Amino acid sequence: FVNDYDNDGRHYIFEISAYPSRGGISVFVSDITARKQAEETLKQSEERYRTILEEMKDGYFETDLAGNLTFVNDALISLLGYSREEIIGMNYRAFTPEEKVNPLFKAYNRMYKTGEPLRDFSREVIRKDGTHGFAQSSAFPIRNDKGEIIGFRGVRHDITERKKAEEALRQSEERYRTILEEMGDGYFEADLAGNFTFVNDAQARLLGYSKEELIGKNYRAFTPEEKVEPVFQAYNRMYSTGKPLRGFTDEVIRKDGSQGFAETLAFPMRNDKGEIVGFRGIRRDITERKQREEALRQSEEKYRTILEEMED
Repeated sequence: FVNDYDNDGRHYIFEISAYPSRGGISVFVSDITARKQAEETLKQSEERYRTILEEMKDGYFETDLAGNLTFVNDALISLLGYSREEIIGMNYRAFTPEEKVNPLFKAYNRMYKTGEPLRDFSREVIRKDGTHGFAQSSAFPIRNDKGEIIGFRGVRHDITERKKAEEALRQSEERYRTILEEMGDGYFEADLAGNFTFVNDAQARLLGYSKEELIGKNYRAFTPEEKVEPVFQAYNRMYSTGKPLRGFTDEVIRKDGSQGFAETLAFPMRNDKGEIVGFRGIRRDITERKQREEALRQSEEKYRTILEEMED
């Protein structure tokens, strides 16, 4: 190779070959400047993108058609817990739960047949230490110069902590839902318009409907007409002030038309921004107490009338 510059300072690269020939030496000179520039551009491009892949927080991988890893970045190594030397050549089955191997094979086989990427699919992985992690993945075919698929490349975002948080939330919700279902008092959640979004068994019994029938029903459906406005005003006041509603007595109309009574304690429901988006509350069925109070009132009134008539 010979490097040379012209009068304008432009850089040229020549490839020189010399061969013995009859009567001397044959010399061949080829201008390979363009080829060398292309090779250098390619090298710099590969180096730049490799640096990006190593610095990115999401895992990156490349595999052959059999699912053996041919390249990984540091983030993927951290996700799986192996060293780079250990992981290169490993098959995806080595860190995939047994029951997930076939679904994963089918997903990649479908990508191979259709050429369409796999986008945003969650997968469970087994780390070197035996613990389980979760990743949100997208994968794409790798093609050769003829357009043939020769492997796969993809990105994996570690969502293990998110999955743990979701599972903790699920267990918490299940625990508290069990408590709500077992408690003797009615429990309800409603949107701002007063439509039920959740009720427990005790609330359903109080109103005489099934839980399925109650979801989406508005409070007006089981509130005596003359009580609708006072109930609205009470909840509107809670919405305006953010203060709970305590010791509020509700008269309700059951599905069979009979009337019942409940003592209600209600609170605002807020979203992540602190905005009130609905109401939740506890209702204690005081129908029997009200009936006893009414029977006592009528009895007292009856005897009072008798005494007054005796005095006359």
